[in-house]
Amino acid sequence: MNSFCDLTIDICVLMSGSGIGNKNYYQTSSILMKIMKKNKKFYLAIDSRGKILNQYLRILKQGTFGHQWLIEMLGKNRIKKIPWIHIHHGLIAELAKARFVRGEDLNYVVTSAGSKCKFLVSHDPDYSNQVCIILSRRLGVTVKTAFECHEL
Repeated sequence: MNSFCDLTIDICVLMSGSGIGNKNYYQTSSILMKIMKKNKKFYLAIDSRGKILNQYLRILKQGTFGHQWLIEMLGKNRIKKIPWIHIHHGLIAELAKARFVRGEDLNYVVTSAGSKCKFLVSHDPDYSNQVCIILSRRLGVTVKTAFECHEL
């Protein structure tokens, strides 16, 4: 049986890899995107409700590397739609105490929690050490930078 790795990728990584986000992460983000495109074991995990895909399409404008990459991943069926899971209010309250901003970041948390590999790729400062510990302990989610995913 072929093993695969479904990665949930924060929009900030795709923006950086496209040269339209934080320039400090351009190289590591674009390398991860190229690795994912070439290596058939990698799939992009998105939520089954379409929230993440809609955000990607809204932000990654046509002509950017991120938009081209996304269209290619879609065309090659390298997308895994992850069913939406319920996050208990107690966990949301615990994350709020750790200063985690719910908004769109919660979509990535829910998606990675329901995925096979449970990896969320981000360099967003909202994923502080305390937030990462909570996500790992309560949901089994590991937050990694693009650079840390180069070795997967």
